[in-house]
Amino acid sequence: MLFLSEFTSLILAGVMTVATVATGNTVLIQEGRVVDDDLYASGGTIFIEGEINGDLVALGQRVIITGVVHGDVTAISGTTSIFGEVDGSVRTLSLTYSQNGPVGDDVLALGGRAHLDDSVGGDAIFYSWSADARADVGGSVLGEVLGRLLIDGQVGSVDAGAFRMRVGPDASTSGAIAHNPGLVATYIPGLDSVISVDPAAQVATVIDLPIPSPPLVVRSGRWAIGTLLFLSTILTGALFVGLYPAWTRRSVSVVLRPRSIALGLLVLLIAPVLAFFMALSVVLLPVAIFSLAFWAVMIIGGATPLLIRAGTTILKRPEAMVAGLALGAVIWR
Repeated sequence: MLFLSEFTSLILAGVMTVATVATGNTVLIQEGRVVDDDLYASGGTIFIEGEINGDLVALGQRVIITGVVHGDVTAISGTTSIFGEVDGSVRTLSLTYSQNGPVGDDVLALGGRAHLDDSVGGDAIFYSWSADARADVGGSVLGEVLGRLLIDGQVGSVDAGAFRMRVGPDASTSGAIAHNPGLVATYIPGLDSVISVDPAAQVATVIDLPIPSPPLVVRSGRWAIGTLLFLSTILTGALFVGLYPAWTRRSVSVVLRPRSIALGLLVLLIAPVLAFFMALSVVLLPVAIFSLAFWAVMIIGGATPLLIRAGTTILKRPEAMVAGLALGAVIWR
C-alpha cells in the first residue's frame, strides 16, 4: 500500500506536537520498546510488538498488533489482526478484522469479514459482510451483517440484522437475542432471512422480527434507480447495436462461454476492491473514482450482450438484435 508524502504531511502538521509519527513501507515498534504517547503510523505493513501508552491510529495494507496498546486503536487497512492486548476500544475499516487477543472496551468492525476469538469488554458492533463472535462479549452484539452472523460465546444480548444468523452450541446470553432480517432480505424481494439456534445454546429469549415494509421514500428511490438503470441499459444497447453491430454480434455469440463469464465476474468483484485500496492514497483517489465509474459502465454495458442473447433466443431470430434487446430488457425489468 502506497501512502505518499502529501498525506503524511497532513498528519504531521496536525499531530507532530502531541504524538509520535511513524511512516514507511514497513513500520515496526519492536518488542521491548515503549511509546509514551499516541502513535500515528502509515505504511505498507505496521507491526506493533511493543507497548503504546496512548492511542494508535494506523493506515496501511496490514496492521498487526502483538504487543499492548493502553488506549484506543483506529485502523484503516486491508487486514487488521490483534494478537496482543488493547485496553481501550478498537475501530477498524478493513477487508478482514481478526481478534485473537482481549479488547477492554468496544469493537467496531466495518468492512468485509470480522472474527472475534478473544474477549470484548464492551459492545461488539459489526457492519460487514460476515462476522463470527466466538468469544465472550461483555456488552451487546449490534450492527448489520449482510451475510452470516455467528454467535458462539457468552454475550450480554444481541440486537443485529443478518441475512443468516446462527447461535452456536457454546453461546449463552443474559439478555434477549433480537434478530431483524437485515438489508438483504428487506430490500431484495423473495429472499427470506433465517435464524438458527443450537439446542445446546443457553439463550434467554429469541425474537425473530418480521421483514419490515420499506418506507415510501425508499420504495420510490428503488423504483427511480431501477427505471434509470433500465433506460440506461436500453440506450447503451441501442448505441452498441447501431454504432458497432459487428462487435455487438460477436459479444452476443460468446457471452455464455465460461471464459467470458469468468472475466465478467472478475471485473465485477475485483474493481471495487482495487478502488477501495487506491482510495486510501490521496494521489490515487481520482483513479479510484474513475475506476468505480468504469465499473458502473461495465455493469450496464456488460448486460447488453446477455439481454440480446436472451431476447433473440426467445424470438428464435439471432439477427433481430434490437428486438431481442427490448424483449430481454423487459423480462429483466
